[in-house]
Amino acid sequence: MSKDLLKNVAADRMIKEMMGKFSQHQQNYFLAGKTIGTSIYWINDFHPTALNFAAYLSPQVALAEQERFFQQMIEELEQVARKKQKKALITYDYAPQLVFNTLAKDNGFNLIRTTVMPKMSLAIALDQTKAIKIASDFELLSLTALKNVQNN
Repeated sequence: MSKDLLKNVAADRMIKEMMGKFSQHQQNYFLAGKTIGTSIYWINDFHPTALNFAAYLSPQVALAEQERFFQQMIEELEQVARKKQKKALITYDYAPQLVFNTLAKDNGFNLIRTTVMPKMSLAIALDQTKAIKIASDFELLSLTALKNVQNN
């Protein structure tokens, strides 16, 4: 069902990745028997006090319906967060969803950061920083390495 809904969403988007990992936490939304939206949540070690989620609403649905389903999604996610004793919701935004983004900002979400995910491997990136490392104490760490440094 949601595969058809997400057919125009790039394969490397967070929502598609998480659907493969946490399908048991997926919720679909229907209008007149047709899937018009989906959301999925998960918990990660980087933000242990938050419930992370990604959501998608069909841009073909009328604005009023998008607003109604957005509110329903958020209410359901807030219930899950309370049940799991999480203090915040974090969304992994699919940037082209202008309406969803606007509704989120209008409903108390703040843009904290924009992340650009590299297509380059860490090994290549490290190799290309050798000249910088020689001239300074600059160090490039992966997220895993950073977590290890913080835990020690």
